[in-house]
Amino acid sequence: MKKLMIAIASAAALVGVAKASSGLDYFTTFESLTVGNPFDADTSDVRDQQSLWSVATNSLDYATVTNADFNGSAPTNTSTKALYIDSSGNRLSRNVNGGADPESFATDAVFFDGYVQFTASDTVPTPESGDKLVVWLYGGDADTPVEQYQLLGLTEETKATTNLVITAGLLDGEGYPTPTNFLVSAAAIEPNSWHRLTIKAFTEGIMPKFAVWVDETRLSAGGVNKFSSLVKFDSGAAKSIAAISFEGTGAVDDLGFTKIAPDFTQEVVAETFNFTLSYDDDALDDLVVYGVKAGEENVDISGNVENGVQLAIDVGLYDNIRVVFTPAEGYTVTCPAGYTMDGDAYVFVVQACAAGESAVLAIVTEGGDEPSDYPSYIDDIDDPITKAAYASKYAAWTATNGADTGSKYRDQFLLNIATNVTAELKSATVVIENGVVKITTNPAADSVNGTVYIKKGTTLAEMEAATWTAATVPTEGADAGKVSVTPGSSDTAGFYKIKVDF
Repeated sequence: MKKLMIAIASAAALVGVAKASSGLDYFTTFESLTVGNPFDADTSDVRDQQSLWSVATNSLDYATVTNADFNGSAPTNTSTKALYIDSSGNRLSRNVNGGADPESFATDAVFFDGYVQFTASDTVPTPESGDKLVVWLYGGDADTPVEQYQLLGLTEETKATTNLVITAGLLDGEGYPTPTNFLVSAAAIEPNSWHRLTIKAFTEGIMPKFAVWVDETRLSAGGVNKFSSLVKFDSGAAKSIAAISFEGTGAVDDLGFTKIAPDFTQEVVAETFNFTLSYDDDALDDLVVYGVKAGEENVDISGNVENGVQLAIDVGLYDNIRVVFTPAEGYTVTCPAGYTMDGDAYVFVVQACAAGESAVLAIVTEGGDEPSDYPSYIDDIDDPITKAAYASKYAAWTATNGADTGSKYRDQFLLNIATNVTAELKSATVVIENGVVKITTNPAADSVNGTVYIKKGTTLAEMEAATWTAATVPTEGADAGKVSVTPGSSDTAGFYKIKVDF
């Protein structure tokens, strides 16, 4: 194993001892050790007569003290020594506390902070039991096995790349995690170069989560920047951390744990956010939108209403919004989960950066630094009614398929198929009826969530160069679900290509 695999480990992965003195806010520097000497996990870094390190096999062939040259990549780091690790099959762990005693992050977040020199590998790691998160560097070449790069969603054309990868849990509808590799393509990591790595372990609701920063920049993949644990949320050690473990080849320096959040990890939120309310224009007789600030009476912020859309209103962060309305005769408005009714009127109380929706009314807020409940390709839709419609579809689809906002599910959502089905629109039949080419697809073209596009040509080259145009797909009658198009030539021959997109 060439790569340096960095795993956040739970107590289940290590041998615990009696409660030790805290190792929080203590950072190992290696400056007092001698370059060239082997690193002894039992004696090289002892605090209150207890070592802060553990190793899978008690030998001295896993790490060596070495010179550290940061080459300007870490201007605040003045270290001259670091730890070179070559621990394939012999995992080395830096514990939070002496004796590997775990530290809970159920209430207060725990941060790992340190400097890491990654080594790239094209072999996808297999997390050990108790690992909660793994950070590693993928580096492929012409010889990378297909079964490896396909695990990362890469293709023959993209396999020879270098990507930082976060291996985390992907939760199903009951919170059970499946190990999933998130490629962080935006992180510019060169093999064998020093980078500051910061990992935050915290609890959101009942779920253990992790956030990752490299060189003080928060990482995201597929719209996800809060990564779920590889350990199920209700296990005994789900919300505690015992160590950060290193396996493979690489180097580390100036590393430790703290509950004091580094400045760059603080959530930055806007003082105001943009509130937009959309609804069926015929569904309501009466509508008033109130802004409710602490210590103040309700303030009418209804603003302009146009075509059933309450236009943008700036509302103070953490102010409540109360949407009070009465359905028109013949309409029934379903109150979204978590909201209440007040007498004959429905009252929606929405905190800043929260969202609720129903079949005929959607409340959408934007702003702050909280992640959206929807993928970016839905968030980027400009028209609020169209956005609300797709958001409602996505919520229903994810509830059925146990998916999250990862970009790997874009094609499955567009095609309205399960996440374990190959995301590919296929032509099932192509027939000519009365001079019209009629194409059926699998899945059916009238069942997809996106827009069906088609292009054609009398030759293959002409078809490839043609412009995509939206296809008309009937939903009723004998041609329901079929894409109809005039032939590519007067001889009823031609080439056709179909896709689904927003």
